[in-house]
Amino acid sequence: MSTNLLVDVDQTGEVLAEAAWADLSGMTGSPTVQGTGSVCLLICHMTIEDATGDECMDVRMLVDGSPVGPVMSCFSDASDEANGVTLIHAVTGLSAAAHTFKVQLQITQETPGTNVDFHRTFQVIEFVDNCSIKIDASSAAADEPGTTYTDIIGMTGTFTPVASSLHLLIFNANPEAGTGGHFADVQFEIGTTLEGPASALGFNNTNEMHGTSILWARTGLAASSTDFAVRWRGIDGGTNTPDLGTTYTRTFQVLEITADFSLETDIEISSSQAAPDTYAVQTGMTDSAVTVQDTDSVVLTMAHYTLADGVDRTAKGRLKIDGTLVGMEAETFSDAAGDVLGSQLAWAVDGKSGTIAAELHWEQIQGSPNTDTGRERTFQVIDFQTSAGDVLQSQVMM
Repeated sequence: MSTNLLVDVDQTGEVLAEAAWADLSGMTGSPTVQGTGSVCLLICHMTIEDATGDECMDVRMLVDGSPVGPVMSCFSDASDEANGVTLIHAVTGLSAAAHTFKVQLQITQETPGTNVDFHRTFQVIEFVDNCSIKIDASSAAADEPGTTYTDIIGMTGTFTPVASSLHLLIFNANPEAGTGGHFADVQFEIGTTLEGPASALGFNNTNEMHGTSILWARTGLAASSTDFAVRWRGIDGGTNTPDLGTTYTRTFQVLEITADFSLETDIEISSSQAAPDTYAVQTGMTDSAVTVQDTDSVVLTMAHYTLADGVDRTAKGRLKIDGTLVGMEAETFSDAAGDVLGSQLAWAVDGKSGTIAAELHWEQIQGSPNTDTGRERTFQVIDFQTSAGDVLQSQVMM
C-alpha cells in the first residue's frame, strides 16, 4: 500500500466568517489522486476567536465544489471560552486526476472568525490500495438519548472484518440548538462492548452547540460478522438531554486497512489529570519509542480526551511529534456543572524514520480544568508503511 499526504495546511491568523458559505482562505489544495480505488481521509480543525458576546459559525469540507461529510458548529461564549471543532470524513471513487479539497465557513450568530493565534489545520491522506470504507452511514433523523446507552439512530453497521486488519472508526455529530445546557455521553460499541474514547456533546444555549468528532483505531477483530454502533446516554441520569435532528447531518464510517500498517501506540486511560500552566505532557498520553519504517511512511497520531465539568474551565491541547509541537491547536471548555465535551486531535507527518517520540501536550487557559476520571481518554500512533514497488507522490499542498 502506498499512503500519500496530499494536503497539509497549518495556519494562524483571524479570518472572519461571512453570512453565506465562503471559502476559508488558505485551507485548500488541488492535488492529484491516484485513482478510483483510493480512499481519501479529510481532517480539518479550527478554534473560533473568543469574544465577550456569543459568536457562532458553521464549518464544512468540500471536494470539487460539493460538500462532503458533516457540518459542525463552533462558538465562543465569553473571553477565554471558545471551542475548537474537528471534522473527519473519508471519500472514495475519485478519478485519477487533480481534485480540489477545501474548507468553508458560515455565520450563524454575531461576527465570528477563526482564532488569531491558534493553529488551524487541513490535511488529506490518500490510501491508494488495501483500504476500503466498510460502513458509510449518515442520518438527520431526530433522536434523543435515554438514561442508559442506546444506539444513535442511523449510526450502526455490520460486516465481516478481514483478519489482522486495522479499522478506523470515525464519528461526527452536532446537536440541535436549544436552551438550558443539555449534554450526553458518546462512545463506540463493537459487538456488545463499549470501546474507545468516552466523548460528549451538547449545547449551552441557542446557537451554542458543542458537537463531537471521534477518530479511533482498532485491531484484532475476528473474521466473523461484527456489529458496529455509536451509542449515547443523557448526562445526569438523562434529565438533561440534547437532541440530534434535521439541521445537522451526523456521520459514522468504518475504514478497513488490510496491509502495510503498524499500530505503534495504543493507550487508553481513565483518570483525572489537571492541566498545567504551560504546555506539558498530559500524563500517560505519550510514547517515546515509536518505530517508523522509513521516510516514505505516513505517521498518524490521534488523541481524544474529555474535560470534567465545572464552572468556566478552559484548556487547549496540541500534539508534539519528534520534539516539535505540530498541527491543530484545540481549545475546549466547561461552562457549568454537567457541561462536558470531548476534544479530538489528529495530525499526520511524513519524512520520518527510525525511533521518534509522540506526545499530547496541553495547558490551562482558565479555571483549573482537568480530565474526567469516569471517561476514557485515548492516544494512538499508526505507521502507514509503503510496500516495495509502490509509486509515491510527494505533492504537499500548503
